[in-house]
Amino acid sequence: SFTTTGTQLSVPVHGHSAVLLPHNGSVLVAGGTSNGTAQAGADLFLPAIFPDPFSWGVGQFAPAAAMNAARSSAIGGPTAAEGYSFVTGGGSSDVERYRFATIKTDKDDYPPGQHALITGTGWEPGEQVTLTFQEDPAVHDDYVLTLTADGQGNISTNEWAPEEHDLNVRFYLMASGQNSHRRAQITFTDSRTAT
Repeated sequence: SFTTTGTQLSVPVHGHSAVLLPHNGSVLVAGGTSNGTAQAGADLFLPAIFPDPFSWGVGQFAPAAAMNAARSSAIGGPTAAEGYSFVTGGGSSDVERYRFATIKTDKDDYPPGQHALITGTGWEPGEQVTLTFQEDPAVHDDYVLTLTADGQGNISTNEWAPEEHDLNVRFYLMASGQNSHRRAQITFTDSRTAT
């Protein structure tokens, strides 16, 4: 079912590009037309932040940096380079790229005790990035790790593993940058592989 969010696009538009950002969970809404005028603006629809493992939430819109050119009926999509998306056409012959933060795991599923390799890109160099693991169904309080992005804005850790009591739990992993306020979210599961 549809639920109304408490936020709106910066400007109501149609003919825009909407791109799900890989390893991020947000949707980039760029360009379009408002009142007959092509727009250069962009917004992100961010995944919900759950205040605790037992609450339910709705995502929200937040303004993103504007494009260099106004574009109506443009197209967009992810690039081959992790953490980048593009928008092109719609009244301009050039291509613009959008940089975003990412978080990902090396697998979609982990048995209890197997360490997950968690990596990310697009964070500010040297910033603290908080990883929050929430469970569905909630077995206990959130797991929280804090990492420091390297000089290229990358993060990496393999110090977390699901526990035996996490079996058949779906994890939602939210990464949040302390300085940049960037966010990224993914999901994975904990189950035992049949042998």
